[in-house]
Amino acid sequence: MLWKKPIIDFLYFLIKYINQLGETKPLEIKKGFSISYWVSTIFIYISIVLAFLFKFQHNFLSFIYVNIISIIILNFSLYFLKKYNPDILKHDGAMFLIFIMISTFLFLIVLFRKILNYNFLLIPIPICIMTLNIFLGALVSVIILFIMSFTLAIFYDYNFYILVLEFILGIYLIFLTQNVTTRKDITKIWLKIIIFNVLFILIANHLSIIDSSNIFHLLIASILNGIISVIITLGILPYAENISTIPTNIKLLEITNFSQPTLTKMLLEAPGTYNHSIVVANLAENAAREIGADSLIAKAGAYYHDIGKILKPIYFIENKPSFMFNKHDSLSPNMSALIIFSHIKDGIKIAKNIKLPKKIIDIIEEHHGTSILMYFYNKAIEMYGKENVDEKLYRYPYRKPQTRESVIVMIADSVEAIMHSETVFSYINFKNIVNKVIKTKLEDGQFEESNITLKDLKKIAENMIKTLSSIYHSRIKYPTAEKTQ
Repeated sequence: MLWKKPIIDFLYFLIKYINQLGETKPLEIKKGFSISYWVSTIFIYISIVLAFLFKFQHNFLSFIYVNIISIIILNFSLYFLKKYNPDILKHDGAMFLIFIMISTFLFLIVLFRKILNYNFLLIPIPICIMTLNIFLGALVSVIILFIMSFTLAIFYDYNFYILVLEFILGIYLIFLTQNVTTRKDITKIWLKIIIFNVLFILIANHLSIIDSSNIFHLLIASILNGIISVIITLGILPYAENISTIPTNIKLLEITNFSQPTLTKMLLEAPGTYNHSIVVANLAENAAREIGADSLIAKAGAYYHDIGKILKPIYFIENKPSFMFNKHDSLSPNMSALIIFSHIKDGIKIAKNIKLPKKIIDIIEEHHGTSILMYFYNKAIEMYGKENVDEKLYRYPYRKPQTRESVIVMIADSVEAIMHSETVFSYINFKNIVNKVIKTKLEDGQFEESNITLKDLKKIAENMIKTLSSIYHSRIKYPTAEKTQ
């Protein structure tokens, strides 16, 4: 059971957890679970107990009773999360967002039922359900929805008509917000919520769940409930993004808009890098979609993976005009390697300044992993001899890819870079290039910390070959004006 951990551990977790939010890796306290799992679980448990104590008489028997109910509810949700979406339990921000939403829901129940004595139809549950679905997806939302509906039914005198009706409303809200991609999409939902709430009240009146003498007031309140829920959901989305560090589709589409200042600056100051990033994004997005990874994360990560090159664009070959002297010719291989390595650190700094989502920052850091900078490593060997060259000095000193999206961007980045030195654009050549990049990275251990599979890599290769064939296809040579006369 979760409740056997010593109190001193809980205090330790609490302190560490507050410092942990937003960090790159969760602080592990037990294999497979992060601090967020334990702290958020305990917080949610305490919140449920306190809420139920408002419902029942404050005596020892009721205290035991509410503890049993709370443990059953919490373990029910944790069981399904462990079974169907265990990654959520390792994500600090996700667990904290779940805690905030459940706590908010319980507060609203206590406020509306025990203090204001209002009807359950007036509780703005859509706020919690829509927010959870936008950030964490349908599976988590359905689990939390059942807990909320069950709790609501208990608070309203064990009326399980309420459980069924609220669960149906929640499923409808999940359906409405399943493919939300812009904030405008959310504003379109309010009318549908109102229509559903009105039907809700009519059904509840038919089942004698509500007092028919107050039906007019309830209809007005349900209309306000729909409008207010949408407005509040829109208002809390930016804060929920900061709390959870989970980027929504809305956020990802905003940052991949070409009018973003950072992308515009890249176009003007590092045009070669900009064009490179666009092609990498095309390769990465298609490949991610092929294996069921997050294509928007891959696309956004590809757009921004080289933003650090904006600070020293001329040191990167794609930005150097053909007539200009190569600055690396006057530098030692080691110094050149340090300059190339710095674009990762600079990119992370820029990304944090413009508040890019953490998943995008991770891709910036991981897209080279610990790969060796082969050009300058070979140059150093030619100059000093292999026995006098330390390979570690020419390896990127960063983290290997942790996700499938990072792996895809790493492959796409290398493939696109090689394409610039190619003169033969054929299917066989594309196939050789993609397979060689994947084989080299695989043998170098760059994928060993991610959850990518060989089956995924095969699909990625096939998709990238197809995409390259569509980008670098042959064209008809048009005759000159003299030949047509």
